[in-house]
Amino acid sequence: MAEMSKAVEAVYGVLFDEMKFAKRQQWTVTNYTLLLVGAVLGVGVALKSLTAFEKHALSVLVIFIVGAGWYFLIDLQRSLKELRGRIQGIEASFDEADQDLLQVREYKSPGRPGLPFTVMMIAAITVAGIVVVYGVWRL
Repeated sequence: MAEMSKAVEAVYGVLFDEMKFAKRQQWTVTNYTLLLVGAVLGVGVALKSLTAFEKHALSVLVIFIVGAGWYFLIDLQRSLKELRGRIQGIEASFDEADQDLLQVREYKSPGRPGLPFTVMMIAAITVAGIVVVYGVWRL
C-alpha cells in the first residue's frame, strides 16, 4: 500500500466529516420545515375565524416554507454528490488490496446514494404543506 500523505489523509477525513454534517443538515431542514408548516396551522387555529385574505396569506406562507425546504434539501443532496465524487477520487488512488479491505466501490452516479431519503424528506414536507393548506381553508 502506498502511504497517503498527511495532507490527503486530513482532507479525506474532513470530507467524511462534511458528509456527516450535510446528512444531519438534511434531517434538520426537514424537521424545521415540518415544524414551521405545523406552526402555520397552529396560527390559523388560534385566529379561529380567518378572512379570505388571511387564508391566502397563510397558504402563500406554507408554499414559501415548503419551497425553501425543497431548495435546501436539493442543495444539500448536490453537495453530498460533490463530496462523494471527491472521496471517490481519493479512494481511486488506493491499491486494490486496500480497496477490497475497505469495500470501496465506485459510484456510477455519486448523487444516487441517499437520494431515496432526500425524496422521502421532500415528499414529507410536501404532503404536510398540502394538508396544512387544506386545513387552513377548512377553518
